[in-house]
Amino acid sequence: MIPRPGKFNLTQKGLMLVAIPLTLEFIIAAILGGLVNVEQQAAMKIDRYRTIIASTNDLVSTFYGGGQALLLFNTLHDANFLSRYDESAARVSDVVSRLLQLTENNPAQLAAMKKLAVRANDSLQEMDAVKRLLLGDQKKDLRSMLDQSNVTANVSDTLNGFIAEMHSFTHVVKETDKTSPAAAEQLRALLYIFVFAAAVISAAFIALSLYFYGNLTGRLHLLMDNIASLGRNETLQARVSGDDEIARVDGVLHDAARALIEAAEQRQQLIGVVSHELRSPLSSVHAFLNMLSAGVYGVLSDELKGRTVGAEVSTARLIRLINDLLDVEKASELEMQVSKVDAVVVFEKSTDAVEAFAEHHGVRLRSQLLDVQILGDEDRLVQVVVNLLTNAIKFSPEGSSTVSLTGEQVDGMLEIRIADNGPGIPQNERNCVFERFYQSKSAEEIRDKGSGLGLAITKAIVTQHGGKIGVRDNEPSGSIFWVQVPLA
Repeated sequence: MIPRPGKFNLTQKGLMLVAIPLTLEFIIAAILGGLVNVEQQAAMKIDRYRTIIASTNDLVSTFYGGGQALLLFNTLHDANFLSRYDESAARVSDVVSRLLQLTENNPAQLAAMKKLAVRANDSLQEMDAVKRLLLGDQKKDLRSMLDQSNVTANVSDTLNGFIAEMHSFTHVVKETDKTSPAAAEQLRALLYIFVFAAAVISAAFIALSLYFYGNLTGRLHLLMDNIASLGRNETLQARVSGDDEIARVDGVLHDAARALIEAAEQRQQLIGVVSHELRSPLSSVHAFLNMLSAGVYGVLSDELKGRTVGAEVSTARLIRLINDLLDVEKASELEMQVSKVDAVVVFEKSTDAVEAFAEHHGVRLRSQLLDVQILGDEDRLVQVVVNLLTNAIKFSPEGSSTVSLTGEQVDGMLEIRIADNGPGIPQNERNCVFERFYQSKSAEEIRDKGSGLGLAITKAIVTQHGGKIGVRDNEPSGSIFWVQVPLA
């Protein structure tokens, strides 16, 4: 039974997927090496057997050749036959030496070969005696006493005795070295069977590896889907099964999702508190301070009036901060009244809204009207342009600066550009300025700092319009904030 993959951690699974095939390969390699070695030894044994048989046949034919040469010399008295006999005798010694070397590793064969060597030596001595008698000083008396048939009988007896010993030797060789070509073929067949079995086992382990891999990838895909769902603030799928690292990471994701849900609920409660318990009283306080500074409740001294105006400005700033907080929380769920909107109207309403603010900071406004229609919510688009114009005015030097509002059609979109002559935004901050609560280093040089939420709200509104927003340098100094929204 295959254990559930979830019972192992990723390290154990990785080790299993690596160690099992490697172990199998080592075992297969060792057994294959052993079989190959056995086959090589069997092949060497067959070759040695064939060499021994060939050498014994050579020895027999050499002996017969020598005996035949003596018989022909006895009959024809031709000295050439004696030379042939001498060559045969010398060759017998060489073949016997070779056979002794071939059988030196097999005790039984070596013992039989030694007996054969003794018999070969005795036979050579007997035939040498016949040769000496045929060539001796008593040759005439010998020939008178021995006729041709007697010489033939003596040589034949010598050869028969040698052949008998030869048969004993070959019998020992066959009994002690029974490996045959058929046995070698059986060994090869066994090798093929083993290779086939190894292939089957390998396939089984590959299937096991695929099983682990499939389970691992399936659980990883589920984990990735849950990560994506968490990023999109969507409900996560069921937890990943098991107790390995993947399951633990997925458990952390589910815990984080639950914590986010609880945090979102608490945030909504906080927004409700801010909206009802803070903004309304602050609005009342701001209205009261405004009437107080206007003399509705009587004339105030200059000192008291100054303090009242300061308190009024502070409450107004708190109210703006609260409004920004509420807007940024609702930015992704803003109600949009999308319709065809004249770009001229958006430009005029935006410049009218910031005209007094620009005069207060000593900044001139320049607007280039563009007679096109765009798709969007008119009030929200005005809010976008007003936010960008307000920022441009705040960051522009007082008295000699101009903030321009222009538009241009680009690839089916209207690109609205707000350019200023301020300190500009460093390259490494341009992706951060649209994040919540981010304050550029340039903001440290101005007195009227914002909440750091204006550009985040602006980006959210533009994104809901299906548009884009960005910033680039304005030559020779300053920045150009641009917004692209769809044309009607």
